[in-house]
Amino acid sequence: MRPPTPAGPGMGPNMPNRPGNIHRPTPPGNHWGAPPLRPYRPVARPWHRPVPPSSWRPRPTAPVLSTILGITFGTALNISINALVNSGYQVDGYANNTVYLRDVNTYNYLWPDATLYYGSTGGLNRSEFIYSTNYPDPMRYNSLYGNFTGIYGAPVSYTNNGTSLSATWFAPNKGYITLQYAPQYAVGGQLRYFTTLTLGL
Repeated sequence: MRPPTPAGPGMGPNMPNRPGNIHRPTPPGNHWGAPPLRPYRPVARPWHRPVPPSSWRPRPTAPVLSTILGITFGTALNISINALVNSGYQVDGYANNTVYLRDVNTYNYLWPDATLYYGSTGGLNRSEFIYSTNYPDPMRYNSLYGNFTGIYGAPVSYTNNGTSLSATWFAPNKGYITLQYAPQYAVGGQLRYFTTLTLGL
């Protein structure tokens, strides 16, 4: 069964029911800052945007990838925060062109940690959803892999080295989806098994 494409505000699995959080945040630059320490988050690593090979052609029936959590890619950070809070999302903090969220529902799963990344001039350009366990558990990866393959076809790139898995798909507008599963150390020092979903444009 194919999952729904990311829905707009107030639609589908992206809309949590958190009426108590409906308020307008302090504009960026005032008292909100980086979120409290999350010991189960992975240690940050450099990120490079994937680029489709010259031979790549989109699947004719595949949808474009233009929004995430109801926010259109390219939207400014302050506008995004207001939209997220007014839609009921739990904004954990923001700093350095990054917005941190907790307990986000998307693609039929609950993600304890989510992060939206913004360019210095181009607005929202990438999102990341993180789930981890203290034991090997690729079930979420395998389920999402099957769903994205059903929508976008075979991944443009795929890696399986026995302990780590990775796959990347591109939408017709060159929006990308990268799905990863790998053991790595969390910021709290524990070895955990992370499933990471990254979507961007």
